[in-house]
Amino acid sequence: MKRIQQLIVLCLVLIFAAMAVPPAMAATQPDPPKAPIPAQILAARTIFIANGGEYAWFEQNQSLVYNSFYSKMQGWGRYKLVGTPAEADLVYEVSLLPDLSVSLTIIDSHTHTVLWRIIEGVQVANLASTGRKNCETSVQALFTDAMALVSPQTAAPVGNQ
Repeated sequence: MKRIQQLIVLCLVLIFAAMAVPPAMAATQPDPPKAPIPAQILAARTIFIANGGEYAWFEQNQSLVYNSFYSKMQGWGRYKLVGTPAEADLVYEVSLLPDLSVSLTIIDSHTHTVLWRIIEGVQVANLASTGRKNCETSVQALFTDAMALVSPQTAAPVGNQ
């Protein structure tokens, strides 16, 4: 009986040791090389900002995310904002999703291909005012991510590596 208990303990020790090896190995592997950003994103001069829909979290203002993101893009001045997708190089579709995250999907307006997607979580809140503030914080993070995507330090277009 004692022999069986020793074998069980030995097996458990070996199982736990084997489970610890993959995370240890993963920590030592280098990150993959940085993938290029699609050339259409870097070359774009005009964009159409589309309201991809908002989960009914803010009943008083169904377009909070869209309006906030639009205002930030307008203030940035990097792109000319146009009134229709046909006039634009890219479509920036901004959404508030049911899982309480904000999403920016960048679409090539000519091929309708999704080129990039950025998602930022929104911290859950009990009060509507706190929820709006948390949502605004996430929209700011989404906007910051969009700016970083086309900044010279992060942008490596296809074919220029």
